[in-house]
Amino acid sequence: HCNAYSAGTGQCGTEETHAIFLKDCDSCAARFNLIDSMGDEGIVWQGDDGIIFQNELVNTPSIRGGSAGGGGSALEIEANRLIVSQNIVHGIQADPQGDGGSCTTACQNRNASVAVATNMGADISGIQILDNWLYDIDAWHGFSINSSSAAVSDVRIAGNTVEMLNQATATNCEEAPTYDPGGGTVDSMRCAISFTGSDTGSLGVSRDRIVVEGNRFKGTVLFPSVGDGAFGSVVIRDNVIGNDTL
Repeated sequence: HCNAYSAGTGQCGTEETHAIFLKDCDSCAARFNLIDSMGDEGIVWQGDDGIIFQNELVNTPSIRGGSAGGGGSALEIEANRLIVSQNIVHGIQADPQGDGGSCTTACQNRNASVAVATNMGADISGIQILDNWLYDIDAWHGFSINSSSAAVSDVRIAGNTVEMLNQATATNCEEAPTYDPGGGTVDSMRCAISFTGSDTGSLGVSRDRIVVEGNRFKGTVLFPSVGDGAFGSVVIRDNVIGNDTL
């Protein structure tokens, strides 16, 4: 799963392995799949008007990411008018190949459970993320909404439970995390939900018409500063947020 691992940095430089990669397929569905210990992404979805329903993704990604802000995702979404519902993601806490589980090198688990991104450079909209359960997550992000190369809009995140794995030295979600492997501070950016990226696409803002409601977040919720691309309309209501404050 890790094609190019550096013991000096504790990072995997090449990790492109996927269980399901879907592209150019409209009105398609991924249902009732079990995906276990894939190295990079479990499901990569680039088809519009589809549904991802009742899948279970275990220990995926199974390796720690390489480039800053990179790393794999259990589920990576880049599509329009997509429903993501009743999926279970858990057990993202593996060390990279060659590290022996000690994480004495600069292990940085830059992974996400569910990532919405615009890597292909086109605006995306109409994504509903409903009633999913994410738990036992040792990664940077539970849900990551990232306007990486274009804008994201009309996203509803509702009824989900996100439980990040807690460690005494790494429980906060920070926009600029620091690393001190010798002192035991690793993976300090542990966010139950985060909104990042600065590309505004055709909207003039990075993210618009975002609704976050009725979720349970065990971990910090991070909304970036205005200087990080800015928001349009945002509604946040009826969420339970544990450990840290919004």
